[in-house]
Amino acid sequence: MYTVHVKSMTATHARRNFFAVLDEVASGGEVVIESKGRRIVLRREEATRTRRQKIPDYSKVIGKAEDIEDADLWTWRLDKSGQLVSVKRKRR
Repeated sequence: MYTVHVKSMTATHARRNFFAVLDEVASGGEVVIESKGRRIVLRREEATRTRRQKIPDYSKVIGKAEDIEDADLWTWRLDKSGQLVSVKRKRR
């Protein structure tokens, strides 16, 4: 058998010390906030393994390195299929 110490406080105290409460929970502690007869327990969520998301390829949108000198002339728009494409405006 073991004893776990859980901090308990009122909602007013938690509001006044919000960042300290966040630090406590982030370090693995649990905090119970009592308000109007209700108890709210804050605890850190354990990381779950998620499938790695594919990073979109923005190379077609960004353009080529030699176009950097004309960067102020570039803008973006959506084509008919909903894809973001870069468009070079004419100089004024």
